[in-house]
Amino acid sequence: MPSHAPYGPAEDTWLLEDALKNLRQVVRSVEVGCGTGYITKILSEKSLEVIAIEKDAQSAYEAEKNLKNNLYNIHIVVADGFDPIRTSAEIDLIVSNPPYLPLDEAFYDMAIHGGPTGVEVTEMIVKQALPYLQRKGELFIISSSLGNQKKLFETISSLRLKVEIISTKRFFFEELSCLKIFYSPHE
Repeated sequence: MPSHAPYGPAEDTWLLEDALKNLRQVVRSVEVGCGTGYITKILSEKSLEVIAIEKDAQSAYEAEKNLKNNLYNIHIVVADGFDPIRTSAEIDLIVSNPPYLPLDEAFYDMAIHGGPTGVEVTEMIVKQALPYLQRKGELFIISSSLGNQKKLFETISSLRLKVEIISTKRFFFEELSCLKIFYSPHE
């Protein structure tokens, strides 16, 4: 059992939800870190098939309970990152609301802390998504101004990927952004 409760919907989740509302129908989508399944349900309405990956078994169990009426096109997999997906798989859309806060010396929660600078988990997801992005897939991912955004954007650029800020939401202590990342072979 994890030492934390599964990560439920919050402001970052709703920012991602808003970004996905106007997306076209896709064949196959992947959510990396599905938590309790809130975004997974939205993806199931926009995709013929959804692969929801969650490394925390308790969260995956909660997602399965929450999605019991929508499981006809959803596969929930307990794994870390893209491990269960072949790099040759055709993926149209990838979404993630990864842990994005820098490590805190007072406490650690894998659901919110994304590494020493806050972007290491996000960078890992972007790098693992590269084969799918090179085949015209798109990645929508949440990022925080509290993380090292310069480092993240440099990583994205070094992979010949392009990034657009789809939307932002300001709070008194941070600004959350929904990023759209895609392959740009001519950049």
